[in-house]
Amino acid sequence: MKTIRDLCPRCYQQEEAYFRRVSTFLRRRENRQSTIAETSSATGVSEQRILDYISQGRLQLIDLPNFEWSCYFCKVKTRYGKLCKSCEKQMSKDLAEHMEESDNKRKQTYYVRNDHDGRRS
Repeated sequence: MKTIRDLCPRCYQQEEAYFRRVSTFLRRRENRQSTIAETSSATGVSEQRILDYISQGRLQLIDLPNFEWSCYFCKVKTRYGKLCKSCEKQMSKDLAEHMEESDNKRKQTYYVRNDHDGRRS
């Protein structure tokens, strides 16, 4: 049977049950100060699965001040994206430098007209 989901119906139901468990736990006011590790321990849902819910936009961090994870590069704790602000800034700078180098190389390239068939070579 073809579906629009990446999971079979049984696995989808299991995934939704995990999400409901996490969501129900975090809706309680006394649990909103918990960390990802504490939430995982209390619900039996893996930390990676909880992080997936965040990256999918299924969990909103606005009321969860202690939800943090490690930056992909430097391992500093962050709440937004996969990179901390410092690494994000450095990556943007490196990318801009690379693009500038690429543009400069392109400007130095020239084409010679091939008189035999009128094409550039």
